Amino acid sequence: MCLRSTDSITDTSEVAKAYVGGGSPSSNSFIIRMDEYNQWVSMNKS
Repeated sequence: MCLRSTDSITDTSEVAKAYVGGGSPSSNSFIIRMDEYNQWVSMNKS
């Protein structure tokens, strides 16, 4: 999974750290199982 923020306020590295990933505050990545991803997506739908 790759995360990028489009502003200077959002720090996506906290999410990556929770999944033992890393990068910079505005661009990072981590590995996630597909079942975890599907659960994460369903919990974060607006």
